Amino acid sequence: MTQSVGQGPNVGRIWPSESTTFPDADAATIVRQLTNYRAHSHHFYFTNSGWHANDSRLLIASDRGNATNLYSVDLVTGELLQVTDLAPLALPREVEFLRACVSRTIDEVYFWYGLDLVALDLTSLETRVLYQMEEGWDVSMINCSADGRSVYASISEDLSSKFRVDYLRGYVGFAETWAAKPLSRVLRVATDGSGSDVLYEEKQRWVVTTSKVLAKAILLPPCIPKQSKVFERTEHLYAVKLTEKVMPSVAQSVNSEEDYALLRERSFFFFP
Repeated sequence: MTQSVGQGPNVGRIWPSESTTFPDADAATIVRQLTNYRAHSHHFYFTNSGWHANDSRLLIASDRGNATNLYSVDLVTGELLQVTDLAPLALPREVEFLRACVSRTIDEVYFWYGLDLVALDLTSLETRVLYQMEEGWDVSMINCSADGRSVYASISEDLSSKFRVDYLRGYVGFAETWAAKPLSRVLRVATDGSGSDVLYEEKQRWVVTTSKVLAKAILLPPCIPKQSKVFERTEHLYAVKLTEKVMPSVAQSVNSEEDYALLRERSFFFFP
């Protein structure tokens, strides 16, 4: 696909630094606050890093100007570079960057915009549509491969016509979706625009999110004590080997220490 996404005139706008520092009494350290605009601002989902430009900049989403857009914060000057100026979308689609991922290999970030999986060049600020989802599907997490050649995404049946769904504000409809067991897919989309394929399809479990990171980075988020035995806490973690043609039987539950053989860097992990 060579289609681009239409954007407004504020792409490339430089916002002045809002950076402030203050002491944290509990941690006895100095905290740096990057934004101070009267609007909600946030980083990507905790499994997805927003660092880019050799870790000198951080990508964040912000709702300033009554529209959600993506900004790149210069960690030296504190200035914010606006990298998108997207028209708002009607629910249940909406503009959001919680699920976005930034490549560690090429200077691009990837995000959903409506039905489109979009690549944004962080140097030129130009966009490309890599994949267009069919109506009747809902988006979830996206992740970049280590070599920069692919973006992985989980999608599932859109059930918003059957009950209220608003996962980003209170997980509304989350339990109902889980119980409904929507058809779910894990996609692999080429970042050069050459195409996509379905790596995994599941009807018995809702594939909620995906992660393409080292096993311990997934299994030991801050909420899990590092001294605990990982395999006892991950009975619902599954791994798919990207070098094989994936069928439902390829994914295996991580129930024991022996199952760690699945947890290799070249595997793709998802949480059903």
